[in-house]
Amino acid sequence: MKKPRKKYRPIPVNPRAYLVAMMGACSLSRDDVLIRAESLHSKVELIAQGKATQDDWRWVFDCINAVEELCRMKIAQGLDVVESLQEVMAEVLDRQKATGTKALRASELAALRDFAADYTEILSGVTQQQYMTAQRRVEDRIRRVLSGERIPASWKVVEA
Repeated sequence: MKKPRKKYRPIPVNPRAYLVAMMGACSLSRDDVLIRAESLHSKVELIAQGKATQDDWRWVFDCINAVEELCRMKIAQGLDVVESLQEVMAEVLDRQKATGTKALRASELAALRDFAADYTEILSGVTQQQYMTAQRRVEDRIRRVLSGERIPASWKVVEA
């Protein structure tokens, strides 16, 4: 006995899919850029005052890592500057663990503030899709590190 053929039923298409595609191609809005940049500036100032929490440090590292990804995607320039800033921040956290002091040296604070100032300019030239892709890559990298996956020797893992 043969089974009856099933009636073909196409999957419904989202009629607003083109809006998502168009939104991804648009640059980050001025408000989006300012909100993200202001948030970074406030976290940097909390770090400067020695009042930063673990979440504040994580936010700053996520911003630095997102810019690193944008550089690797050839959207932004200055990968060497970003990597040196990552090294500086790793030294700061290592010193905090060892000595318990939350104070930053003048050069470290200047580097962090310079990055916060440049962050606004970097985001103003990025599309929604590029920003989301960079964020997703950073999240994937963090997930892989936390799951215990082997990481390249060039990566440095810092516990905030």
